[in-house]
Amino acid sequence: PPPTPIPSTPSDAYHDPMPAADMPVDPAVIAMPPPPAIVARPQPQRGPFQVKAIATGICQIFPDVDLQDSILIDIDVLAMYCQPARHPPNGDVHCSITEVCGRACPKGGMTKDHDKPAPKKSGANRLSNVCAFKMRLLGGGDNVTLRIWSNGKTQTSGCKDTNMLLEANRCIAEEIKQIYNTSKLHPETPPVFLQRPEVAEAAMASTNSVKILSAPILGSWDMNLKSVNAKLNMENLCEYLKGQEFADRVFRVTHVKPKGNSARFNNLSLYIRREALSSWCGENSDQTTVTVYVNVYEAGKCSVLAAPDAKVAEELAEVVSKMLLSAYQQDHIRVEVERDTKTKRQRTH
Repeated sequence: PPPTPIPSTPSDAYHDPMPAADMPVDPAVIAMPPPPAIVARPQPQRGPFQVKAIATGICQIFPDVDLQDSILIDIDVLAMYCQPARHPPNGDVHCSITEVCGRACPKGGMTKDHDKPAPKKSGANRLSNVCAFKMRLLGGGDNVTLRIWSNGKTQTSGCKDTNMLLEANRCIAEEIKQIYNTSKLHPETPPVFLQRPEVAEAAMASTNSVKILSAPILGSWDMNLKSVNAKLNMENLCEYLKGQEFADRVFRVTHVKPKGNSARFNNLSLYIRREALSSWCGENSDQTTVTVYVNVYEAGKCSVLAAPDAKVAEELAEVVSKMLLSAYQQDHIRVEVERDTKTKRQRTH
């Protein structure tokens, strides 16, 4: 008889005597829970840099005048005629002088100890070379103080922006022009300019009465750590920022543990290198400044005391925020804060 054929079709292949669906399953495997899902930690988003005010603006009155020496203005005459009782110069209602302080005195000092005059030029025989005026300007400038030296340089505080800084200095420049015009009509009026007549005329004819030399800004930004219910451990943050990783940006960082009532002002002092800010390294930038100072608070608020302009301030905020965000990722620096919902409800009722 012929040999029995070997099965070759799938229907004739070997079948598992016990299908997988019928195999017994270990109860422990059924009871095992699924692996926990990885929950991403919420990331704070920093806010924009907000300019608060001009720190101390330095300007030059009549910058186009070519001086042979450092004396331009008779400060005693200026202080005598710039009295609060007088109307604003040329009817300017945007600016008014409210007080003359730090008036010159015969010994060359000032009537107030903190209004110290600038060093006199050797051989100068003026009574004093600096005087201070308190001013009020439209737009919120209710507490502006302007100091002016005999060389025409001014130092102004209390201005919210550069426009207000210019307005305050133009007010003084207009006062000087008004005194000069009065002295021409009334020869008995002491001259306000201590220069040759042609120099005084050049100052009067100049359309550019004020030049800003320096106008550093005060401002702040927020890392918004409250939005993610966190804050920073200041001691650990200070040590972290001292690391070699940040040496190219951080010049110095210090933290003093707060005591008593100062505990709510738990912050560290951070000094950022000027060369770490590309917008501050131009040809016309201030080459004498080495660092810029930043206050960092545990809740993520950061404040700057003297950034040269808004562009540098925004870059500074970005540089510092990246370092703080890196610190926020560290478990020994990030401190979880429990939201006080009860207090929040009480405040809303």
